[in-house]
Amino acid sequence: MATKIPENLIAVINKYLEGTASPEEVELVNEWYSSFNDTEVEVQADSLDMKEKIDARLKSRLKTVTKNPAAKEIELYPRSRPIWFRTAAAAAIFCIISTGAYFLLHPSDVQPLVKKEKPVKQEIQSLENKIVLTLQDGSKISLTDAATGKVIVQAGFTITKTAPGQLTYSLLNTSDTKQTSSASNKLETPGGGQVQVTYPDGSKVSINSSSSFCFPVAFASKEFNTNLDGEAFFEITPDKSRKFKVRSGMQITEVLGTRFNINAYRDEPSINTTLLEGSIRITDLSHNNSKLIKPGQQSVFNKTLQISDVEAEDAIAWTQGYFRFNNADIKVVMRELERWYGIKVRYEGKLTSQKFDGSIDKKLTLEQVLGLLGKSQVHFKMHGKEVVVML
Repeated sequence: MATKIPENLIAVINKYLEGTASPEEVELVNEWYSSFNDTEVEVQADSLDMKEKIDARLKSRLKTVTKNPAAKEIELYPRSRPIWFRTAAAAAIFCIISTGAYFLLHPSDVQPLVKKEKPVKQEIQSLENKIVLTLQDGSKISLTDAATGKVIVQAGFTITKTAPGQLTYSLLNTSDTKQTSSASNKLETPGGGQVQVTYPDGSKVSINSSSSFCFPVAFASKEFNTNLDGEAFFEITPDKSRKFKVRSGMQITEVLGTRFNINAYRDEPSINTTLLEGSIRITDLSHNNSKLIKPGQQSVFNKTLQISDVEAEDAIAWTQGYFRFNNADIKVVMRELERWYGIKVRYEGKLTSQKFDGSIDKKLTLEQVLGLLGKSQVHFKMHGKEVVVML
């Protein structure tokens, strides 16, 4: 439905969008939002950038009205997906910034502004980003402890730590690497750890927490066969002379040049491969069945291989520092938290059918995240590193 915007609010809304509104003006805008009866507004948090206070979609609707004097109405769309979390905090904008999460709020859920409590020392942060690189001779290097700069020289390669959580492999001598064609390196990330490796041709692989990624030392080979246990995002430079393959359990992904994400954690029921750009071929080794997927599609491998259209960008929210849930049940949500915070989860009661949509900043403590989830029908108890989910 369309709701008329009062003329005297246009200037105030502009200040609200710019972040210069006074507390009284903020309250005025919030009261206006709360006056809607059967409509709702979608807003997004970004704890990393306080200036982006309102979701782009909402901004667009408001600015259309404020820039066009002839426009008298703003379109507010009804909810088409389940409510993410109901919040006891206040004005939608401030509540979301304070929590770093994404909500679908109904105006009736908006309450007077509540001051955010300071985090306590006992809160569980994500685990230390301690990445381990295992070389072909079996020796291990802690990338967390290594200084920025050259880490080690291998046969034909220099491995450089360019920044925290970032490695670059530089090709020195092609003939040396051919002699070590069977040698491989392995990157392992703990809970809360992420790392990105850049190869000589500019290809990049970002590896999510609780994952391991094995790759050959001989990058100059015609086939670059890798192995992934966990999740990774691939940005592969096109090269018709080299086949880049990723094995995940009984699935092989073949690519020439593309951007795609593979989620292949062992505790997940399926291997999900999402394509953002280019073209890849997915092979089900158990049935010797192959399928091509296109950008905006996802393959789901669980005994059989299925292809569907998805919002591909959702699959790489983790590379931008967010958990992203799309119609996820509580077990899917809790598995993400287990891997990131290094906790164990136990369930009490009958599983709820409630679904969760939205994003949460991974910089939040576990207590903050559980506080958001606790706004739903699910409740939690903590015993050290164990979280009891009460349904």
